[in-house]
Amino acid sequence: DYAKAVTDYTEALRLDPDIARPEAGGRIVLRRGQAYQALKQYGKAQEDYIRYQKIDPGYGELWLCWAWQLATASDADYRDGAKAVEFARKGDHNLEVLAAAYAEAGDFEWAIQTQERVLEDLSARIKPSGTPLSTYGFTSDSKQAMEARLKLYQAGRPFRSE
Repeated sequence: DYAKAVTDYTEALRLDPDIARPEAGGRIVLRRGQAYQALKQYGKAQEDYIRYQKIDPGYGELWLCWAWQLATASDADYRDGAKAVEFARKGDHNLEVLAAAYAEAGDFEWAIQTQERVLEDLSARIKPSGTPLSTYGFTSDSKQAMEARLKLYQAGRPFRSE
């Protein structure tokens, strides 16, 4: 329940502003930004990402979340392919985010190559029985979503969050 999460994070920040300080980890700001992003409140998500950047600029998950929004937001005002690629490269080396960023930047050759690598990596992590390795958390749904994104990139179209 992302709306409830936003309410809870906001209330926690109101009650104890110190939890957003760098020495406290400040991740509550990032988590609220992720919840805003899931709610398609991209402006508020971006505000939290900017705020969190000042708290912990070296945290890779920040850059991946922000890159995903910049690459896939349903609202064009919050998409920027060049920044998405830049931020995805700062992240924790998530090729799926990088592929989406390349597609938004119009570099479909790299988007296709990168997404194909994502699928190869996934195939290497699936047990012979077809069951995904639990340590990676992949499911057949995620594989289908990955394959669908590859088809979009092959058709010269970027992926959009629904």
